[in-house]
Amino acid sequence: VYSVCGSLPALLAEVRSRSLHTGSPHGEWPEQSLMQLPDVFSRFRPHIDAELKGALSQGDLPLYDMLRYHMGWLDEEFRPTETVAGTAVRPALCLFACDSVGGDWNRALPAAAAIELIHNFSLIHDDIQDGDTRRHHRSTLWFCWGHSHGLNSGDAMNVLAHLALLHNG
Repeated sequence: VYSVCGSLPALLAEVRSRSLHTGSPHGEWPEQSLMQLPDVFSRFRPHIDAELKGALSQGDLPLYDMLRYHMGWLDEEFRPTETVAGTAVRPALCLFACDSVGGDWNRALPAAAAIELIHNFSLIHDDIQDGDTRRHHRSTLWFCWGHSHGLNSGDAMNVLAHLALLHNG
């Protein structure tokens, strides 16, 4: 258990107490939001990012590039970007919980990636349903490539989340 937070409930309370959201109902987060998270989240971030990139590296089809765009790894021309993509709070909490009870958090990485992929699947579909054209200061996936590609991309993200769980053995 981490001395920084003391316990998982304390960590959750600290996350809840921090004001990360700008008040926008459409997924706009301040650039410094990652810096406002407790330090424990940075411990898992490189591992989460590697697992997510591995889950989306299996294909060269344009669909995969659209998913990588949504994750913030590519721009609209499918060129690599250096932006920080999202907070990855959900997968970090998964790994923190596993570690807190004495589990091997490395074995939980596929589940953590699946959680983040499911979250992003829901964001893609939510953007379409709400007609949102911006997320994280960028055009949404469906706004760039249309409703059909948006729906297919969201569904693919859902499938990839389930496939990520298969790596759990």
